[in-house]
Amino acid sequence: MGTSIQRRDLLTLSAATAGAVGLDTAFPSTARASSPSSGVIQLTDHDTTLRWGHDAQGWRLTEVSTNRGHARRSAASPSGLHSLWYVPEGDAPAADTIRRVSAGRRLSFRPTRAEHSGRSIRLSASTEAGSVTSTWWLSGGQVLVQVSVTASRAGWFGLPSPSLVTVADRDLAWGVVPGYWASSRTEKNDELTYNYQFGAPTVPLVTNEVTTTSLVSILQSRRDGLSVAALAEPRLARDPWESDATTLSTWHVGASLRALSGPLSPTLVYPVPGQEGSHLDAGQTVTASYRYIVAPGSWEQIAATTMTDPYGVHRYLQLARAEDSLSHRIHRMHDFIVLPVSKWHTWEFQGKTLGAESGKPSDVGAMWMMAKLTDDPIIINDRLPYVRNYKLAQQDSTSGPFAGAALGEYFKDDAFVSEIVWAGESGKDYVSPIFTTFYTLADVGNILLFDSDDAELKTRLRAAAEKLASWQHADGSFDVGYVRDDPKTVRYPELKDYRATWYGLLCAYRVLGDSKYLTAARRGADWFIDNAVADGNYLGVCDDTHLVRDFAVIFAAQALLDLYDATHESRYRSAAVTVARQYLLHIISTTTPLRPRRRKPSTAPRCPTGRPVRWG
Repeated sequence: MGTSIQRRDLLTLSAATAGAVGLDTAFPSTARASSPSSGVIQLTDHDTTLRWGHDAQGWRLTEVSTNRGHARRSAASPSGLHSLWYVPEGDAPAADTIRRVSAGRRLSFRPTRAEHSGRSIRLSASTEAGSVTSTWWLSGGQVLVQVSVTASRAGWFGLPSPSLVTVADRDLAWGVVPGYWASSRTEKNDELTYNYQFGAPTVPLVTNEVTTTSLVSILQSRRDGLSVAALAEPRLARDPWESDATTLSTWHVGASLRALSGPLSPTLVYPVPGQEGSHLDAGQTVTASYRYIVAPGSWEQIAATTMTDPYGVHRYLQLARAEDSLSHRIHRMHDFIVLPVSKWHTWEFQGKTLGAESGKPSDVGAMWMMAKLTDDPIIINDRLPYVRNYKLAQQDSTSGPFAGAALGEYFKDDAFVSEIVWAGESGKDYVSPIFTTFYTLADVGNILLFDSDDAELKTRLRAAAEKLASWQHADGSFDVGYVRDDPKTVRYPELKDYRATWYGLLCAYRVLGDSKYLTAARRGADWFIDNAVADGNYLGVCDDTHLVRDFAVIFAAQALLDLYDATHESRYRSAAVTVARQYLLHIISTTTPLRPRRRKPSTAPRCPTGRPVRWG
């Protein structure tokens, strides 16, 4: 057996991993530090200036400024407040109490001592739980800080990044933590922002690393026009695959849009109290390394920058290998449709024979496309007729309250049901307008692209369009859904339908040519842009994950592009680009596996999904 690969051999990140050894070594600096003897200390380079002043409470930042963009700008509210998260000795705090920042004590304080070297400033203070030091550098316009605590008593510790600046809630332009929040406003309902990431939270909340796609917190201020980001150095992140088993759920770093003391301030926490590496006995020390970016303009450029430096998402291309030609992929799609692996089956329902791979057909448009490409008699004779029957049966053809609507997503126990029932989740079954968009208007519309003379499907498509239009409110919005057994009762009344439900009306316009459907689609898209896109709020379509945002976000981008094609109004194209940029925040970029330079692992490294890494 060869020697097993060590974590840093597999996860070669950036030179910043030298953090604990000394950030001034990792980042050659041209910064200068002034002496604190006058009650003022300053750290400056060609891009950035930090200035601290001393008063009765200790050292506070009095200036954070940058001359990026060819004009010096200063943050409206510099801070410099330090904090320490301490949970007394005992059982590890529960994860939910950490996410809600309710466990233990959050000690906030000003450093009381300061000293300088030629290129760095060292601040320190003593607290009831331990002594804290922070060492500050500048390099390339970025602020680098290494924070340490030496415990004076046993317990669970977290080291939040010092608060560089604060932003008043009224001055928030955008608050972004990739994988969680990306919003232009605060949300007063703590449960909506905690569970659905609507708005920026009004209280401190800390993210779980497994769903934080990039370990950065960004605030854009209306008042000073600056975007400020706090980043965790890559070495702090958990390895998603340490050896031969997934470690995705390991939690080293949390992110917050607020300082633990409350104000909006981009914040990271390492280690996470109660998690690996956070328990200290008296006399033990733990160290965290952070960096800050201060730049004029939008948060988007900072988000793009952090994905490549320090997190190096572009390095994934070094692992990319084209092993499957496009033609072979199409052949595999073909095979899936006709072979038993698809779990294709048929059954009788209301006098028709229905067919699907599982509880629903997986991709109706692709099946008709494959039939067109291949002329395969199995698809043409043994698949498409029964999928067509499925689509007809899925739509309510009675005169009841759901007439014209798709009644559910799946077929189970002799009925069409929502994913709540299909997945065995608790809660009342319901019918959603977006079911009609996806499963009747889009699916049937795709069939009609290939079978344009199918009069029955055209009639059904119009009935679905009329039903969707009847559900649309005057402002263009939709309800999330209606209880199946009580159609007048709204399902999820606390939620707004931040999805492209209106797209079904565009499908109807493109097939039927009736301009009233285009007018309704535009009204829905206008509401969606003003309420979802403008605020960064989105809803998903999967009930088994409680409708948290998902692929429905990028679906909305394509829906807006389709509407732009139909109207040539640039508003819709611009909104599509905005949605796509926000969706990019959900690409995992924190750790980048690279080719090991010295030896190959004895246990094959894995991608975060668990698939083996293939070294080119």
